[in-house]
Amino acid sequence: MQTVQVSLQLRGLTNLGSASLRIEGENMYMGFQEVQLAQQTNHDWRGSFSLPICSESEMHWRVTATLKASQQAYQAQFKLVTRR
Repeated sequence: MQTVQVSLQLRGLTNLGSASLRIEGENMYMGFQEVQLAQQTNHDWRGSFSLPICSESEMHWRVTATLKASQQAYQAQFKLVTRR
């Protein structure tokens, strides 16, 4: 397992109640992880998660960030590639 530190720095969004990540393998099913991020300042959210080591030499991951405010929710997707 390899620990990944993550930091989301957000501007223009106020009154966020929570921020979370969902990490899923794309080229091989390895389950998924839900990670709740902790608010550090008004604009900075941080957390960490561990990625399993895969038998593939290159693993592609989909990371979905979900931001929730009192009346709205926002999502963004990112790609992550690990190599061994």
